[in-house]
Amino acid sequence: MEEIPNQTAPEATNTQDQKMRVPFIIFALALFTVFLYGLYWIFTQSTNSPIGAGWFLFSFAAGLSMIVLPCTLPLAFVIVPLSMGKGYVKGFSVALAFGLGVAITLSMYGILAALLGKALFGFTDGGGETIKNIFYTIAGIFALVFALGELGLLKARMPSYMGAVPGFIQKRKDIAKALMLGLFLGNIGVGCPHPATPIILGQIGVTHDVFYGWLLFFVHAVGRVIPLLFLAVLGILGVNATKSLVKHKDSIARATAWGMVFVGAFLFTLGFFSHDWWVNSGSHTLLEEITQEARFTDALNERFQSAVAHRHGLEEGAGFFGAPLWLGNWVLVVLMAIPLWWYWFFRRNRMSSLSETERGAEQEALRSKAILFATATVLFALTFIYVLPQRFLAQQAALEAQEHAVPSAGSVDMGDMHDMDAMGSMNASDLSRLSLRTPANAIARLPFAVAEDGTKEFHLEAGEFRWEYAKGSSVHAWGYNGQVPGPEIRVMEGDRVRVVLTNNLPEATSMHWHGIDVPYTQDGVPGFSQVATKPGETRVYEFEAKPAGTRFYHTHGSSHGTEAMQLDMGLAGAFIIEPKNFTRPDKDITLILDEWAVGAGGTNMAATMGHDMGDAAPSAGVGHAMMDYGVFTVNGRTFPDVPAISVKEGERVRLRLINAGTSTIHPMHLHGHQFKVTATDGNPVPLAAQLTKNTIALNPGETYDIEFVAENPGVWVFHCHELHHAGGGMIMPILYEGYKPLGQ
Repeated sequence: MEEIPNQTAPEATNTQDQKMRVPFIIFALALFTVFLYGLYWIFTQSTNSPIGAGWFLFSFAAGLSMIVLPCTLPLAFVIVPLSMGKGYVKGFSVALAFGLGVAITLSMYGILAALLGKALFGFTDGGGETIKNIFYTIAGIFALVFALGELGLLKARMPSYMGAVPGFIQKRKDIAKALMLGLFLGNIGVGCPHPATPIILGQIGVTHDVFYGWLLFFVHAVGRVIPLLFLAVLGILGVNATKSLVKHKDSIARATAWGMVFVGAFLFTLGFFSHDWWVNSGSHTLLEEITQEARFTDALNERFQSAVAHRHGLEEGAGFFGAPLWLGNWVLVVLMAIPLWWYWFFRRNRMSSLSETERGAEQEALRSKAILFATATVLFALTFIYVLPQRFLAQQAALEAQEHAVPSAGSVDMGDMHDMDAMGSMNASDLSRLSLRTPANAIARLPFAVAEDGTKEFHLEAGEFRWEYAKGSSVHAWGYNGQVPGPEIRVMEGDRVRVVLTNNLPEATSMHWHGIDVPYTQDGVPGFSQVATKPGETRVYEFEAKPAGTRFYHTHGSSHGTEAMQLDMGLAGAFIIEPKNFTRPDKDITLILDEWAVGAGGTNMAATMGHDMGDAAPSAGVGHAMMDYGVFTVNGRTFPDVPAISVKEGERVRLRLINAGTSTIHPMHLHGHQFKVTATDGNPVPLAAQLTKNTIALNPGETYDIEFVAENPGVWVFHCHELHHAGGGMIMPILYEGYKPLGQ
């Protein structure tokens, strides 16, 4: 084993090198430009959830940003001296060979991630999140081993610029030696504390595609190598950018090691206890306080139209093997404190080999370190076990109280709905006595209260009114909280949810949670799992919100056979369950599709076909199947009164499509763009299985999430391609900023 030589760069006296100097300077500037733009992109334009080819750009830019981290910076102390003193062409060839070796080794971890994903995907509930947590845990272990080795506490040292390389590598010629050194030292990168590394590996694990995994991480590795090549080119040109750092490499190594102790402790805890721990521990609030992340990202979003900052809420969950989240705080503190005291005892045990003079100085140093380490241990414990968790819980309680105290713009006073007549059919003349509900009250986010046990409590009132689906046109409707469709309920996966339903309809009703895994007693099917809620009565539903995805709630009628009639009267609304590690796209829009059979004077044929509202239910199903629908709404409105979707160029747009109708298929077509189908019936589609389409058909009761990038500025439409439905109003404009429809 021989040490890597530290060479100095001679002046370029060769004529050929003089001719190459200008092209090399231009090349160095190009590399530096790529580096700067990559940093700009990763911090302003990227999101944590890129789609399609965006993963390659995200991976590459993330690699560029890792040059200052201990998983990449040590390689600069190898590539620069290796490439200096050999002339321009050969020096660059050596640097390129070293970079290629590093990239090849790192890309192997992409293959391992794909194989791990293939082994685990069918056996884990968390899918990609579980795989990502595994890699966080592995990265934390590697980082701790690296740190303890550099501090001398472990004999097994990972390869670094401080370490040695096998003799058989040193005996090779320049280019071959550089390639083998890159292959050997590329392993440094696996313990990288950059959060993008496990995110990328987790994405590969979800696809469990070996070639995709290799290619994506190879592209990421190339991003890591670009800044190293830039430093090597500077060295070849005679500018040794690492020279001053080499003088202090011992101090840098120790500082890096102690830094990696804390990084490794954090990564291991984050992986073992999941993102839920990161939120509930309050640790993210400390980082955001130091970095001013929210203010910084909000400013960038306003200035550059970049990704929306992620906001945290209370989380529930457990780590691997069901470990409680609070235990993660203790594990973090222990993992940070053990190396401190291990190092102290290591130094004390070594005193016997010192001279008497040295021993006295060492005793004094150890006394100082004991005070320092004891203080640090107490501060770690107070900060991470008590102060930060309590601070976050207090902040969240205040936010929850504020959210409940300030109702959304769409909340409705239901006082005028309590004077309904009893059961009976309704004709056109009777409609005039019903209150008219307008689109000003449409698609509100339903506010909630938080009980002492953390349960989120929502209130819904089913009532009767006239709904204005277009300017000057209304229909007899039943709806929740005075609107059609009902207000959107949005919670986090794992939230405990309580919904209080008050029935102000003229007949009994129920509430079903479509696509949500509730206990059967909460399923809301009269005659099977509950007794229908009679007029004037209140029913409480309580369950855990799972699984994550686009779901919806709707009536299941008063008894078997009345479901379709009540649903066609308008009794449905969106129920969105956000995953625990949810990062919103630039636009996240819910669209509920529905159809109406509107008769003279705004009568709703669903209420009159086959029976008076008190008749036996079976005839309702027969009559209902024969209805002729002529009005087709998006979020309760028809074109041209349906609000447009406003986008900015470059934004990632998610549309959550829900067909709340009872008998009509809607093939929804997007003009001017292609979209990815990212979820079906609320369940995520693995990246490798995501279809690229521009038309998707929704059966009654189906939901789809589709995503597209707004990269074709103009005025577009999103409409049902059953053109009778489009003619009946199922058209939604998509307007880029600065564009208006013709004639406006």
